[in-house]
Amino acid sequence: LSEGRHSTPSECFTVNGADYRGAQNHTSPDGRGQPCLYWNQTQKHAYNTAKYPNGEWGLGSHNACRNPDGDVQPWCYVLETEEGIYWKYCDIPSCHMAAAAPPAN
Repeated sequence: LSEGRHSTPSECFTVNGADYRGAQNHTSPDGRGQPCLYWNQTQKHAYNTAKYPNGEWGLGSHNACRNPDGDVQPWCYVLETEEGIYWKYCDIPSCHMAAAAPPAN
C-alpha cells in the first residue's frame, strides 16, 4: 500500500467493523455524505451513551462512526430535517477492499 492510502486500521474496517475506532464522522455518498450526530445526542435511540455510559462499543461524547449492533459495517445517526433522526452507513472502506486497491500514482 502506498503511504497514506488506507494503510492504518483507523482508515478502514475489518470484518464488520465492530472494532473500528477511527475518526470518520460522515456517511457514505449513498447517505448523502451527512455529518454524524454525537452519540450522546441520541438518547431516545437504541444505541447511545445513556445505554452504554462506560464507552462500550466505542460510544461516547463524539460523532465518529461505530458498529455497536454488529451490522455489516460502521454507521452513525444523522439528522434528516424532515424525517427526524435515522442511521446511515459511513464512508469507510473495508481493509480487505483497501488492500486490494491499486497503488496511487
